[in-house]
Amino acid sequence: MKTIDNLELTSGRGEQCANLVEGLASALVCFQDLEERRDNEFTTQKHCILISNSPPYSMPVTECYEYEGSNWEQLAAVFNEKNINLSII
Repeated sequence: MKTIDNLELTSGRGEQCANLVEGLASALVCFQDLEERRDNEFTTQKHCILISNSPPYSMPVTECYEYEGSNWEQLAAVFNEKNINLSII
């Protein structure tokens, strides 16, 4: 199990940019999976908080086939369409 100290040491130190689009695309897939499993009887609030100390690479999604080719602006629009509150810190 990784600790916070380990995550800080291994999460891309020295990188000038981060591959944030893959993380956002994966989060959207997780929200979709949760929606399919959740009882629609209740109204829920959905929040995604992205914390990064690096700007995103200017490359599209390549690993998540459902959002392949999408850039971070397009993914942010999907969060909005799906009523998922996206906070970027």
